Amino acid sequence: MAGDAAGTATVQANLGSLELSAGRRAQARALFNEALFFFRSSGQTRGVGALRCARGELSRREGRLDDARRELDAGLRALRESGARGELVEALTWRGAIARDAGDTAAARGALEEASALIADMGLPAGAPLLKPHGQ
Repeated sequence: MAGDAAGTATVQANLGSLELSAGRRAQARALFNEALFFFRSSGQTRGVGALRCARGELSRREGRLDDARRELDAGLRALRESGARGELVEALTWRGAIARDAGDTAAARGALEEASALIADMGLPAGAPLLKPHGQ
């Protein structure tokens, strides 16, 4: 049963990401909320963290920076707790984008430096930009 919920949550999360990429924010939010419910019901801390971060990125794109920060911070805590380092790198770049959009360059730099250090610790290749251009 838990596997079914996790599988459903993964599909819903991916569909939400597609909707977000297409600019259909209301649909993305509904799918993210459904996925979050399924991850919570199956006790998947990693999935909960990833979904909270995705909802944070959605809120950032909507210009709701306080909501975005709250979601990202909750997601970061869950990802750290679960040990999901790959997702943590992405979440830290989103956290940097939120700080940048809020005009807090020091916090943006801190989040991106943490992401870079994590990448180095994981032995991943350097060189890819960690932050998308403003507005994306």
